Amino acid sequence: MGSRKRGADAVAAIRATVAGLDPDVVLDEREENLLASIARAYNRAADLDRDAAKARASGGSPRRVTELAAEARLQEHQAERWAAEIIRAVQEAVAPTTKDWKAQKAANTRWSGRYSGKAAR
Repeated sequence: MGSRKRGADAVAAIRATVAGLDPDVVLDEREENLLASIARAYNRAADLDRDAAKARASGGSPRRVTELAAEARLQEHQAERWAAEIIRAVQEAVAPTTKDWKAQKAANTRWSGRYSGKAAR
């Protein structure tokens, strides 16, 4: 198995992505806790990979190697889900609110006077 991204590198990449979306965004306490959890999950995945490599090199049971690799994948997947959650929250916070085009068309029709009995000016 290849080397895994360490926790500090993952957190730095997430912070860079957030800063790229909007440099003025400040993460709240919950998001900071998620970043700490992401770092722990990636570090745990790296430790599990190292243990799996040791077990494979020493001729350990294939079942144990498979269990370690599966746990590493689960840790990485959870960290990726948390990272996506943080990025999605930041995107929602900085994204401009847009109106539905149907609602805009209906409002323009009402204001133009077409259906109100008033002539458009």
